[in-house]
Amino acid sequence: NGTSNVSVTLSWNTSDCGAFYITDLPSLRVSRWNGSSWTDEGNGGTTGTAAAGTVITSSAVTNFSPFTLASVSSANSLPVELISFTAIPNGRAVDLNWTTQSENNNDYFTVEKSRDAVHFEELKIVNSDGDSQTAQNYSLTDPNPWNGISYYRLKQTDHNGDFDYLDLKAVNMDLPSEDYPFSIYPNPVSGKYIHFYFKELTKQEISLFVTDLSGKMIYSTSILTDASGGYTADLSDKLTAGIYSVFVQIQTKQYTRKLIVLPTE
Repeated sequence: NGTSNVSVTLSWNTSDCGAFYITDLPSLRVSRWNGSSWTDEGNGGTTGTAAAGTVITSSAVTNFSPFTLASVSSANSLPVELISFTAIPNGRAVDLNWTTQSENNNDYFTVEKSRDAVHFEELKIVNSDGDSQTAQNYSLTDPNPWNGISYYRLKQTDHNGDFDYLDLKAVNMDLPSEDYPFSIYPNPVSGKYIHFYFKELTKQEISLFVTDLSGKMIYSTSILTDASGGYTADLSDKLTAGIYSVFVQIQTKQYTRKLIVLPTE
């Protein structure tokens, strides 16, 4: 809470970073979190080598919050820069896809699976495509997600065995029952697509209606399920964050489920 003018020095060493990460000392910067973004506090000089050294701010710092090493080029990168990680229902399976912007010293990825987001088990290991400064795409399919919510966690492991958790996604695979022959997943939904699954109703025409809590009609259509009893809709331009009622008319019977739409990230 004072008004000191100070220089901030950050250091690195092989046991913490390794020579894989620090590759170009002139590109290093001291960066400070200002509450909403990372600011560039400059490079007033470095000491040492890629294996161990220091970098100091280029001018005095008067505001204090978290500091970290940063870079103004693609050099000095972390092992993996993740662009996206998605878990999307596909029929009764879940497609898992992720894209990295860059990879350095990355050995492999592990996709883990959990019922409660606390206790995880290994689903599959996917080897890295190797060091790269361009986008790399990875994918795998979970053919047996649990009924209800399945949590998927992406883990990254270096060649030296160090690892980090990159992202976590949840998918709701609520199975239809004899008394209630359709389900919606994921639900809640925050992505672009909503998937409907109708038990033992393949290649059938079904009326679908979506209303808000006041009963106002938001969307209506006649759908034709695919060979697995599924139907996928893109309602991202029609549904804002909130709670909706989904009505389906199957022959002479009508069924209703709640749909929760989360704010988009």
